[in-house]
Amino acid sequence: SAKYRFNSSHGNPKQSTGSMGGSSGAHAPSGRKGREIMKRANHRVWPLMLAAMLISLSQLAAQSPSRYTIQPGSRLWMAGSSNIRDWTAEASELDGFVEIALPATEANPEDLNLSGDAIDNLPRVELSIPVAGLKSGHKIMDKKIAAALKAKSQPVIHYELLKANVVGQWPGDSSLFDLWTLGKLKVAGMERLIETLVAVQFLADGQLLITGTLGLKMSDFGVEAPKALVGLLVTDDDIEIHFSLGMVVEPGLESLLRRAWVLTALN
Repeated sequence: SAKYRFNSSHGNPKQSTGSMGGSSGAHAPSGRKGREIMKRANHRVWPLMLAAMLISLSQLAAQSPSRYTIQPGSRLWMAGSSNIRDWTAEASELDGFVEIALPATEANPEDLNLSGDAIDNLPRVELSIPVAGLKSGHKIMDKKIAAALKAKSQPVIHYELLKANVVGQWPGDSSLFDLWTLGKLKVAGMERLIETLVAVQFLADGQLLITGTLGLKMSDFGVEAPKALVGLLVTDDDIEIHFSLGMVVEPGLESLLRRAWVLTALN
C-alpha cells in the first residue's frame, strides 16, 4: 500500500512505494540522520505557523471582549442584627466575571464613554455565591442561614447586571468612578430587581476593583429571618451585603499563542 512522507522542502506530502529500491536512484534519509533533519525542519516550521496564526487572529482579537474574573482575596459578606447581638456571615466561595466589549489593552473608563450619564458599552456582569459557603463562625447559625435560604433546593445566590449609570467621578483620577446599577438578584429561588451604588477602579496590570454595600430585606425574597437558641435569638429582617471584589483580566487567545511562539523560538 502507498505511504506518505512529509517533504519539508516543498511543504507537500510525497508519495513513496515503501521500498528503498527503484529506478529513480533517490534515497530518503533514514535512521538517526533522518530524525535530526525532521527535528530541524519542525523547529523552522512551527514558529512560522504560530506567527501566521497570530497575524490571522490579530483582527479577531481586536474585537474580543476583555473578561475579568474574581481573584483570591476578594470578599463578600452579609451583616445583620438580632435581639441579642449582631452577626455576620462571609462567603467562602465566589464565582463571577465582568466582561467588557473592548480589548484588554483598551479597557478603561474613557472607552466606556463615561462622559454622559449612561454607559454605552454596558459590561456583562454576573456573580454566583454558593449558599453552603456562607460561614458565620457558628455552626448552629450556619445551619439556620442555610435552611432560611433554602440551600438544598436553591444552592446558589445569583446576580446579573442589567443597567448602569455614572453618578460620580473622583476629581483628578479618571480610573475611579461611582456607578448606580440595576441588577437581577435571585435568592432562595425568588428574583428581584435591586439598585445599588458601586465604586469601580481600573488598576495597573489589567486589574479591576469593585466595592459597595447593598441593603436588603430578607422578607422581599420570601426568606424568614433565622432564629436560634430555641427562639430566644431572633434576627432582624434588614441585612446589608458588603463586597470588595478584586478582578484580573484573563489572557486572550492571541496572548497565549504569542507565549507559545516565544517558547518554540527559544527552543
